[in-house]
Amino acid sequence: MNTSRISRKKATASLMQCKRAVGPTWGLTPKTCLWIYLRVIRPMLSYSSVIWINALNKNYNVKKMERIQALALKITSGALPGTSFESLDHITNTPQNHLLPQWRSRQRRLSSQSNRRMDG
Repeated sequence: MNTSRISRKKATASLMQCKRAVGPTWGLTPKTCLWIYLRVIRPMLSYSSVIWINALNKNYNVKKMERIQALALKITSGALPGTSFESLDHITNTPQNHLLPQWRSRQRRLSSQSNRRMDG
């Protein structure tokens, strides 16, 4: 459980640095911020998800993951603070964040099983 908390803190800190670097006429573009989120922060969140994947069975932890994605998508889209998670996902065409670690965990399990069969 501690691993997921550390990952969330690092992801939130990284997003806040992106937010400070975005300006209307200077700094990172929204497209660049979305790239940073998808290619840097999301892998940071899903790192070691095999260990903490069961924590996503609790609604509290799913909400935490949704908040991180909502923050990233608000920065990239310029949406108002009250915009719903579903709307942000739809506007930016981004799948829900809490499903990604489950998918990656399943892929890693399948990959390790197939490697064992080949070695065996």
